[in-house]
Amino acid sequence: MRRIFLGLAAVGSVLLVSPPAGACTCVPADLGRMLTNAEGAFVGTVLGMQRAPAGTDSVDYRFAVERVAKGDLGSEITVRTASSGASCGLEVGAGERTGLFVDRFGGSWVSGLCSRVDPDALLSVARGASSPTPLPGSSGWSTPAVVVLVALLWSMLVVGTVHMRRPA
Repeated sequence: MRRIFLGLAAVGSVLLVSPPAGACTCVPADLGRMLTNAEGAFVGTVLGMQRAPAGTDSVDYRFAVERVAKGDLGSEITVRTASSGASCGLEVGAGERTGLFVDRFGGSWVSGLCSRVDPDALLSVARGASSPTPLPGSSGWSTPAVVVLVALLWSMLVVGTVHMRRPA
């Protein structure tokens, strides 16, 4: 048992001192189902990005909407997302064209890396065609699922370390 906890402690310490890695993992999903479940979807081009209000680890992307696939979005939309791809935040540059599924949260449109898809694939699904393959690294794990998984692993490490320090 002690070896298991030492192993977990070693892995945890490596994770703590290692440079950030892409912790967000998305699995392919059915775009038709994603369209049904999303509150909005569009194809657009990134106009710019700015930090969200203080106290959040978020950024706001502004998009020029080329085509709405679902929802009442208008010609421009601001989408809030986590500040890095490792946290499942969007990773798009100014002028980049993309397809994006969005939802409302706290009065803002929100999205993430796993909700980003090929723009032509999104338009195809919106027209009723079969669900094409999403972009690599998109469509799947949600940020809350990743946070829960990391918290669970971290708590196992902490409990194991505390247990090892207790005298027998």
